Amino acid sequence: MEIQGAKEDGYSTGLVYLDTPSGIRQIVDKLPFGLQDRWVSVASEYKEDHNGRFPPFEYFTRFVCKEAKKRNDPSLMGPGSSTIYTKPDKSSSNNFNINKPVSVLKTEAFTTNNDPSKNCPLHNKPHPLKKCRTFREKPLEERMALLKEKRICFKCCSSTSHFARECTITVKCPESNSTNHDGAMHPDPLPQTDNAPSPPQQDGGEGEAHSRTTVVSSSCTEVCGQAQSSRSCSKICLIKVYPKGAKDKAIKAYVILDDQSNRSLVSPEFFNFFDIESNQFPYYLRTCSGSVETYGRKAEGFQIESLDGKVVICLPPLLECNEILNNHTEIPTPSAVLHQPHLHHIAKHIPELDPKAEILLLLGRDVLRVHKVRQQVNGPHNAPFAQRLDLGWVVIGEVCPGNVHKPTVSTLKSNVLESGRHSIFQPRTSVTCIKEARQGFNKRKVTDETLGQSVFAQTEHDNKLAPSAQDAIFLKTKDTKVFRDEANNWVAPLPFREPRQCLPNNKEQAVKRFTSLQKKPEKET
Repeated sequence: MEIQGAKEDGYSTGLVYLDTPSGIRQIVDKLPFGLQDRWVSVASEYKEDHNGRFPPFEYFTRFVCKEAKKRNDPSLMGPGSSTIYTKPDKSSSNNFNINKPVSVLKTEAFTTNNDPSKNCPLHNKPHPLKKCRTFREKPLEERMALLKEKRICFKCCSSTSHFARECTITVKCPESNSTNHDGAMHPDPLPQTDNAPSPPQQDGGEGEAHSRTTVVSSSCTEVCGQAQSSRSCSKICLIKVYPKGAKDKAIKAYVILDDQSNRSLVSPEFFNFFDIESNQFPYYLRTCSGSVETYGRKAEGFQIESLDGKVVICLPPLLECNEILNNHTEIPTPSAVLHQPHLHHIAKHIPELDPKAEILLLLGRDVLRVHKVRQQVNGPHNAPFAQRLDLGWVVIGEVCPGNVHKPTVSTLKSNVLESGRHSIFQPRTSVTCIKEARQGFNKRKVTDETLGQSVFAQTEHDNKLAPSAQDAIFLKTKDTKVFRDEANNWVAPLPFREPRQCLPNNKEQAVKRFTSLQKKPEKET
């Protein structure tokens, strides 16, 4: 099991030899004769079920562990079952009876190793937890739950004596270069590798170590490194931009060439680089999200120059726009075309990525010269192509070879507001509508334009005392429950308080008072 754990780690490549018949035969020869015969039967069944492939060392390990567990179970061991016959020794055949059985009782000893730097708590095998591939392939939530259950440090993943906030071990994630966690706790999933099955062999897999499994990596490391998404290039050039007559103020910037735009735009950082003071004015910006009215400044009197200095183009008035995409991954670089057979010869004409230059301009159809193609390299139908423009070479299309990445779709979601206007922003979750009802006026919705005229309007009832709640109830009762009966008498409900209380039955008290009243005149007479 220790050898199998070391073999799974992948650090000792020579252990692949154990997957071959000659490599495992030396271990089989050390087993008792009963297990050797048993292994021959098990290995034959495995080859029949797997098209003649020889069982790997992992399968042999499970076989030995299973047989050892059966033969060392104390509840199954008796005078007969505990008897193991050994191979007779010719040199000692005269001294011992070959038919005499030798009984051996093995006591299994269990050792507990809670050190995750030596023993993996997930497999209970002698390999470090932070190098366990099964642990790394689990989602981050399950990894954190396992570390919390085993009380293992979240930072180094190799100690149970401290927590992450107390950890002093220096770690570095090889995928994100972070010093706050080990590579085993990297949040992104582990890049997958595919094991290519070996082709059927005529000798039934009985050859030597050359029949080992080939591991093929599907990550595109030549162009996009360890990124999980594919790389696609667009028409973006590195140029110099400066005001007319002030070449000493030139700066390097990237420009997007967009023939779907009818005006040239610049980002707000462009005005900061050249300290441009300008008033903002409104204009309409129409995109796939709809047409919106926005505000921006205007920059005039600028010109751009190619890196070799052979082409200088004067620019029309530039409008400020906050919606210019700043995606540096779409900028063509020499490494993007070196692995394209039909484009590698133009790699020397494409400049390296300048990390200090920003995407500041978007040139539309009002600068037609920058869109004219002087030379083009097409290649296969679905391969990226290149164009030589006055500002330099550009590459259009996905440049990652092999189509190994999952597709990534970027889009701007449009929302329709209550007013019917389209917006890329999320609509408000709560809206307050203010309405005003005044005597002599119709009800109308208060807008921003009429807010100052309607909220502070004065009427003739402003200085009068408003009726109280009791007054309102009395007036309502008077209008609904007070009436004139057939005898031309006014009838009103008394008392007005609701709910009206029920009077008690006081007939007895009334009779007593009436009797007393009758006796009073008699006494006076």
